[in-house]
Parts: sequence; structure tokens; C-alpha cells
Amino acid sequence: MACHGWLPILVYLASNVIGVPNPSPEGEEARKVLVFFIFALQLSKKKNHFFLSFPRLLYQQYVNKEYKLFRVIEQDVSYPVNNTASRYVITLVEAFDIHPNPSGAGYASIIRGGVGRRNITIHLESARNHGLKYLVLIWGHIQY
Repeated sequence: MACHGWLPILVYLASNVIGVPNPSPEGEEARKVLVFFIFALQLSKKKNHFFLSFPRLLYQQYVNKEYKLFRVIEQDVSYPVNNTASRYVITLVEAFDIHPNPSGAGYASIIRGGVGRRNITIHLESARNHGLKYLVLIWGHIQY
């Protein structure tokens, strides 16, 4: 079995930090980071890809559409914009209904793509006689 050249060093460092009684906060943090790297390396051996990034905000949109009498208001929110290629994999989608009247709440649904994909289209729809007020946040990480 092939072994990464620096994996034994990480294991040695992690074991020394773990073996220290009452480690300092910096030592405890270092132990957590090293254990995370070792865990990530073990996972990377089983797959052909490796993820090492924290989620970042990929897209944010505030949707504000006024009501129309006896009408339902609809809008689609898509990422990436203009169907461009994205290097990021979506890990979290948040659509907050910030309408001041809770009875006027609409709903959001994913109609294309989604978590684990590189694209998404979210359909927003209001209740009849109400407007749309949504904050849409799309989070993800880069895939190498």
C-alpha cells in the first residue's frame, strides 16, 4: 500500500500532542487540526478526489417583488449566473422568507441541480395577494 510521505509525520505529531497531559489551548487546537488531516487523508485513499476547504458563500440574492392583486408572484433564482461553469460544489442552500406577514409566506423549492451538484435553480412562489421577500444564500466548496 502506497503511503503519503508526510502522513507518518502527521501521525507522529498528533500522537505526541495527544500524549501531552493537560495540553495548552494551542496544543489542543493543533491536535484537532492534525486529526482532521489524518481523517481526510484516510478518506482520500478510498476515493479519487479530495476535499479540503471550508464552505464559502458562493451566491447571495435578495428577492423583493411587490404583490399584485389576486395574483401569485413567482421567480426563479439560478446559480451559477448565465450558465457559466462553476468549480464549486454546493453544500448548503438557504432560502429565508423575510416577509413581515407570516401568513403571507410563500415557499421555495429546488427545480434543478442542488446539494452535491455544481448548479441549482430555486423556484420562489408567494401566496396569493402577497409579494415575495426572500434572502437566498448558496454555500459550497471548491472541488479539485
